Amino acid sequence: MNKKAFYLLLVFFILLTSCRRVDYLKSITIEVGNEITKELIQFETTKEINFDEFDPFQLGTQNINFYVEETSYPLSVNVNDTKAPTVIQRHVVTIEADETINWEDYFDISDNSNWYEIISDIDTSLIESREESIIVRDASQNETQVSFELNVTSKEALIIQQEKELIVDVNTEFDINDYFTNNLDMNLSIYGDYDIDKVGYYPIEVGSGTQRLSVILTISDGSLTSSYKLIEPATIRDDLNIIVTKRYQLPQSYVPDNLVLIDSIYNPKSVRVTSDTALAFETMANAAKNEGHNLVATSGYRSYDFQVQVYNSFLAYDSQENVDTYSARPGHSEHQLGTTLDVCEGDLCFGNFTNTDTFHWMTNHAHEYGFILSYPLGKEGVHGYTYESWHYRYVGKDVATHFNSMNLTFEEYVQQFIE
Repeated sequence: MNKKAFYLLLVFFILLTSCRRVDYLKSITIEVGNEITKELIQFETTKEINFDEFDPFQLGTQNINFYVEETSYPLSVNVNDTKAPTVIQRHVVTIEADETINWEDYFDISDNSNWYEIISDIDTSLIESREESIIVRDASQNETQVSFELNVTSKEALIIQQEKELIVDVNTEFDINDYFTNNLDMNLSIYGDYDIDKVGYYPIEVGSGTQRLSVILTISDGSLTSSYKLIEPATIRDDLNIIVTKRYQLPQSYVPDNLVLIDSIYNPKSVRVTSDTALAFETMANAAKNEGHNLVATSGYRSYDFQVQVYNSFLAYDSQENVDTYSARPGHSEHQLGTTLDVCEGDLCFGNFTNTDTFHWMTNHAHEYGFILSYPLGKEGVHGYTYESWHYRYVGKDVATHFNSMNLTFEEYVQQFIE
């Protein structure tokens, strides 16, 4: 090899080694919102890489350059959007009728493109609870469908009242609205399980949305005669609103605090009640006296054991089926609360009290002193007793006044306005 050829070969070798080939991905695809990294383009270097500015939210292809020291490299970036929006429910969707739903109040919604729309054709005028769904769609038409329970309530509170005993014949379909009415003329629904083909007692709820009454459905073939259908412990609370019914029973050990004697002027039989009840009754009896009425108390607090004696005394000469219509079984008497009184006009008591002037005065004024009639006329199929015009319970002035404007039993009232 001559000298000239050697130098040419040397120059070629130097050029070859100085122009080492650089391998990397010259075209990449990324998800909208993501950034470019050297790992994505598979560029092997320990040196810093700087990319031209590009918009990670602009769909399509963007041609840019990146730089390693003084050297520039071309790169084609294709921005795609393949991910649907993310939707997470945070709260139960409860709105008033005709209210516009602000979805972000109930759902956490996000999309990697930073844009989405909510598609819904929900009718918010229908007052009820039902399953609904919405679609959340991004700009690339990726969709997420979410199902949820919608509760639409009335701007006016729904008040439900039972009109008669909820008893139906086995194997017979029925309309729950034949047994219950409400102030909004709504169709009510049943919540809970029952078997129309099987005789028995079924605890269910009747209502709409979150406003419901807990009741017992009796599916009968004529063999179910007891009015004590399902018995549960009464919920003991520190106010005047303990529910004691044929369903809810006080324990034998329950004794109210602060039992006192009512003033003897209005208490010929030494009746004891709670101190608040006594004060309210004395005030009421004195007001009645000033208007010419002789209002007295003849029965107040009864212990569980005393109610055993009362109930058994009736069983001595009457059937249990009949006794259950006018006397409470032990633990089921409101008298055990110490806030309930049987009243008379002088010696005119029980049925004889019904047509007295004092009874009419009580009808108009008892609520002003915090008393309500526990077993009103027309609700016998609901409370389970014959009408008792003489049986009054102390619940406080505010509750009694509000209660007095409605045709409800106290259990119905507590479920809808206090619980």
